[in-house]
Amino acid sequence: MSHISINRMTPPDTFETERLRLRVPVFSDAQRIFDTYARDPEATRYLIWQPHKTIEETHIFLKRCAEGRRLSSRRPVAAHSFRAQ
Repeated sequence: MSHISINRMTPPDTFETERLRLRVPVFSDAQRIFDTYARDPEATRYLIWQPHKTIEETHIFLKRCAEGRRLSSRRPVAAHSFRAQ
């Protein structure tokens, strides 16, 4: 019996353009994520999770993201906008 080896692509930890930087979210991003979109019903409208009511929910979310990255190649990203220079 032959075994088929499938090489999975691993996304980069960071992807940058002139105006945007996507990177893996880290625990220290919690306050900024909570303040900018995690608690906003309009921003989370089409996401699979409900708006966070407390910063602790955002901490739990980031811990789950880290665990998911550790166990698989799926990687959530955090977006950061750059101002045009």
